[in-house]
Amino acid sequence: MDSKRTLTGLLTALQRVPGGSALIAGYIGLVRGLGLLRRALVPTEVALLEMIMGSYGAQALAAACRLGVFEHLAGGPRLAAELAGKMGADPGHLGRLLEFLAASGIVRGGHGEAYALTRFGRGLLAGRAGSLKAFAEFNGAAPTLQAWATLDASVMTGRAAFHIAHGEEFFPFTQRHPAFAALFDRAMVGFSEAMGPLFASAYRFGPGTVVDVGGGCGALLAGVLQRQPDLAGVLYDLPEVVAAAPAYLAAAGVAGRVEVVGGSFFDGVPAGYDYYVLKNVLHDWGDDECGVVLGHIARAIKPSGRLLIAEMLRGPRPFPLPAAMDLGMMVLTRGGRERSRAEFERLLQSAGFELRSVVSASAFMSILVAEPVSLHLQQSGPSVIPEQIGVPDIGQEHVPGLVPGHVAHLDHQNTMAGRTGQESGS
Repeated sequence: MDSKRTLTGLLTALQRVPGGSALIAGYIGLVRGLGLLRRALVPTEVALLEMIMGSYGAQALAAACRLGVFEHLAGGPRLAAELAGKMGADPGHLGRLLEFLAASGIVRGGHGEAYALTRFGRGLLAGRAGSLKAFAEFNGAAPTLQAWATLDASVMTGRAAFHIAHGEEFFPFTQRHPAFAALFDRAMVGFSEAMGPLFASAYRFGPGTVVDVGGGCGALLAGVLQRQPDLAGVLYDLPEVVAAAPAYLAAAGVAGRVEVVGGSFFDGVPAGYDYYVLKNVLHDWGDDECGVVLGHIARAIKPSGRLLIAEMLRGPRPFPLPAAMDLGMMVLTRGGRERSRAEFERLLQSAGFELRSVVSASAFMSILVAEPVSLHLQQSGPSVIPEQIGVPDIGQEHVPGLVPGHVAHLDHQNTMAGRTGQESGS
């Protein structure tokens, strides 16, 4: 059985039994403990070299993805020389790249044997749902690497490394570099497709409608609706982002249950629904911007509704993946960060929500479940009708409005390519 399917099934089972979330948290702690144990047993110099040379692996993966190495191996094992001939590559250099990938467990073979994909290599195949191929390429792209090269200046000045390297913030930069923006979009779609099954398994929605705020082309929303046929959805992101959503949702078989709405979550959100989801949206922004977005949702949500925030949570002690993602947000964004439960709780309280529970969906994603405080539910002023794209009939008796609010001028949007909830997580 596929390992992702196995993990998804295990999470589903654990969430349905008493103490299931505690068991998942215990598993996460065990993983961290094993990593610390290995670090304690490895000689200092070896451990340091592994950390220093860690970027080599990321670059090897990015290069292999750009070259289509994994797609060439998808049809079956190949010798290095055979693969080089098919790709038109230098046999010696390709062989050394494959040897590194084999040492890393991405492929298997070598020493005269044909190379074949492992489950990790298959996770980097183009066209595979949840593929992290584009995410690997994005992290190895020149603009990204140039930003990381200014990390020291970022630490000294408090500015985003991306801005230091390129003279402008990340999202405006993507608007002027469409190829880089498209790569970022594909990376976020793959990330959302990978997270979708875990999200849907970890949280069971009741009947109603889910609004995916900053949902890109709808990868996460599609994953949820595929598993819960009693749900309808509203996909909300910038007009240029959701323009591609109808085709994606149709391919996923859920287009007839989704209303696609274009707009910026800094201006408002569709109003009057049961569930609002923010996946990997808030970590792109500082507290002030997060407050604006949460405030709009507080005024838009039904009194009985629920807000679900899917993010990595920073714990009381450092854990490698959230710490790495937090550093990445510091490099790429102005004010973006991974947050602790206490930090999210403060943001939610300020916006008129009460944090009710936290569900562990995986080692890299938690779902914070919040409910509106009635004092903050009063809407003020008339609703503004947002742009609608490919709106199907999903049984709504009204066209949802866009709840307005006072928004400070921002020189960047909630995505480029879908800055979003990723599709746009990052």
